[in-house]
Amino acid sequence: MGDRANIVIKQNSGGEGKDSRIYLYTHYSGYQLPEVLKSALIRGKDRWNDEPYLARIIFCEMASGDMNGLTGLGISTYETDGGYALLVVDAETQTVEVQGKPQYGGGLKFSFEEYVAIEFEDDAWDCLAQKLAA
Repeated sequence: MGDRANIVIKQNSGGEGKDSRIYLYTHYSGYQLPEVLKSALIRGKDRWNDEPYLARIIFCEMASGDMNGLTGLGISTYETDGGYALLVVDAETQTVEVQGKPQYGGGLKFSFEEYVAIEFEDDAWDCLAQKLAA
């Protein structure tokens, strides 16, 4: 069994109007992903407007402590698997959007500043769902 989730990095192709997405996948720590993203955004604040660097910072935060592992994390151009909403990061608009699975906060959009200001409690996904209900 796993605890699967994805952070999606929206790539705006240098302003050419062609959007691409990179999916950063975790097999075992989906419940922690909102907090992991927050930590990555805090650490990478100087690169919020730099899609490639921000994507690497986020993935390194996800892989922290397991940089040499052979399983548990992945990178793809498509959604692999997940039990939670997608956390969509857009450096161009500096937003995090929670898409899908309304029980986990689907349908919310935060600026990077708003997202890093969220005080996550015991269950980060439940915290996002509460923000949706508010």
